[in-house]
Amino acid sequence: MGLDTNVDNGGSVVTSYQLEVNQGTPGSSFVPVTTYVSGSLSHTVSISNDNLVAGRFYIFRWYAVNAFGSGERSNELTVALSAYPLATPAINKIMSLSSKTSISLTWNPVAAGAAPGGDILCYILVAKDILNGTVWTPFNGVALGARDQTKFTVQHLTPGREYKFTVTAYNFNGAGATSNEFTYLSCIVPENFEAPWRVFTTKTTIGIQWKEPKEIGGCDITGYAIYMKEDSAPNSAFAEVNVPNDLMVRNRPGLNSFTITAFAPTDLGKYFNIYLTAFTRELTHLDSDKVTILLADVPDKPPSAPTMTQAYSSASKLYMNFPVMSESLNAGTQILSYSLEWDGEKGERRGTFVSLIGNPIDSLAEQLTISHSVRQGELYKFRYRARNFYGWGPYSDESTVLAA
Repeated sequence: MGLDTNVDNGGSVVTSYQLEVNQGTPGSSFVPVTTYVSGSLSHTVSISNDNLVAGRFYIFRWYAVNAFGSGERSNELTVALSAYPLATPAINKIMSLSSKTSISLTWNPVAAGAAPGGDILCYILVAKDILNGTVWTPFNGVALGARDQTKFTVQHLTPGREYKFTVTAYNFNGAGATSNEFTYLSCIVPENFEAPWRVFTTKTTIGIQWKEPKEIGGCDITGYAIYMKEDSAPNSAFAEVNVPNDLMVRNRPGLNSFTITAFAPTDLGKYFNIYLTAFTRELTHLDSDKVTILLADVPDKPPSAPTMTQAYSSASKLYMNFPVMSESLNAGTQILSYSLEWDGEKGERRGTFVSLIGNPIDSLAEQLTISHSVRQGELYKFRYRARNFYGWGPYSDESTVLAA
């Protein structure tokens, strides 16, 4: 206990001060606690030395003494024998109750001291706008008498702005230690993140593209992560592609395309499930829908040009062969059609290659007899190509045959 001794000494030097205490119970009277000698103005009242009880309320007063006797008693001070509250260890954001213009917070209750004086009576929440320095008290449990409330939603915030929050607990004696500052942004988890889509594939790569979530939740996107697993292995886990924690992806908010290269030679022809995670300044994240993409390419170039079987051909008929391509040339997925082309049309189209079979109607034939528009003594050029799931491959070399 400390005394403010700025009192009139009555014209005589004050020789001592007397501190008294009342037990605060019905019928209790004031009894001396200690005498302060002149110049010593503080005293620690304790359970062991003064027979006090933890958590109880006590009433204190004091008076000064000079050569002429005791002065008037001071105003009374009621104190609970309890420490001031500790600081709450954490203030957490409730994402599900927040919005782009509000932040819902909850904080850990502070442990109470001995009852009744050590009971936690309420909390005060203080907010600060980091951008402009504005400080205000969105929740004052003292004024509201909200004794046990440890949750509050701060409204009317600016989307995407950063705010700091502190909480202070109160008991009968007053304010306890203020918590550390906890920083949150006025935003929520992004929504509506559509699956990426295939831009291209080769035998060893998959190129994808995507759009950022349709609703970013109020906070800027800070980057992405791309995850993949083999479709035929349902129990396997998704893994981040190419390089784990790839900063060239995670730290590039404007990125919207990527080439996946982390494939083994045995992966050709397999389907892969792929999705992205978008991260925001709030350290929230949202997974996109998944897409399944086949690691394959258009078929390879046929190994040889079409050939004519002279035994079945004549001056007005050409019997052409275009060999079936082996599986090693299908680039990861089966051949769906072959297209044989020639430059044998009459008139203005003479010299321009046109399809004889396989395009637009699929055909897996490997021989074809051409009997229309064949003229004796003319030279004709032929070529062919193959189509799989991803489209038409390159043309074979050209061959030239004589109708004779």
